[in-house]
Amino acid sequence: MGRAGLVRSYTHAHISALIFNNGSPTSPVHYSLQTWFAKLEQDGVSLVSATWLRQVVNGLKNIRILDASWTMSGEGRAAFLGERLAGAQHFDIDEVSEQSSPYPHMIPSPHRFQTLVAKMGVGNGDHVVVYDGHSEGLMASARVWWMFRLFGHERVSVLDGGLRRWKFHWFPTVSGEPHTPEATNFTASFNPHFLRNYEQMLDNHTSRHKQVVDARSSARFKGDVPEPRPSLPSGGMKGAVNLHYSRLLDAQWGTVKTRSLLASGLYCTL
Repeated sequence: MGRAGLVRSYTHAHISALIFNNGSPTSPVHYSLQTWFAKLEQDGVSLVSATWLRQVVNGLKNIRILDASWTMSGEGRAAFLGERLAGAQHFDIDEVSEQSSPYPHMIPSPHRFQTLVAKMGVGNGDHVVVYDGHSEGLMASARVWWMFRLFGHERVSVLDGGLRRWKFHWFPTVSGEPHTPEATNFTASFNPHFLRNYEQMLDNHTSRHKQVVDARSSARFKGDVPEPRPSLPSGGMKGAVNLHYSRLLDAQWGTVKTRSLLASGLYCTL
């Protein structure tokens, strides 16, 4: 869900040219940092480039960087400690979830979300930039973007290409234990528009008013391989179409594909 949502913010000429160019900003000198940030906030851009973040991170105090590195085997924290962007805090999607549920990664309560996010040093007035170290460019960071939007925080962007793209530019990284951020006040405001519950999905199974898209691999969708989580049946939902999230990404750069390539890919799928 998060990955699909990222696609919708490909708008607004000046900032789009800067952010989605997969390289250096086209003509950055006539924009001050404050002007860039104001445009970014106004446009609600969901993807930012490594070059943009590198140029603004030291000039804007309300940028908060979160590392969403995660693996099925639980090595996300180790990856974060091994290499990350300076100033980043780790957003653990295993921890920021409903702990009492028998199912993994169920959405936490607004209280739990706001408590954990505040401990990361994120306030309601901050602009959050989230990334992860996945080899394909991004994975868990899209979920974190979606969770912030779900809980009412619109100032959130994904670093296009993630740690992989950051390192491509030879931008600096750090390792070891991070500093403990000063706790802030963060108030979550649940937005049901970003979520469908079990009953709504059952209703849609009959009405077919909404198209369900399964972002898992083709093999998992078809049930050709067992699910990595125990006790879960293989296969996909009846009526769903399969669009593996990696098809939204440029295999060479790990960045989100251009609008035209996304449109053609979605057309062929849907």
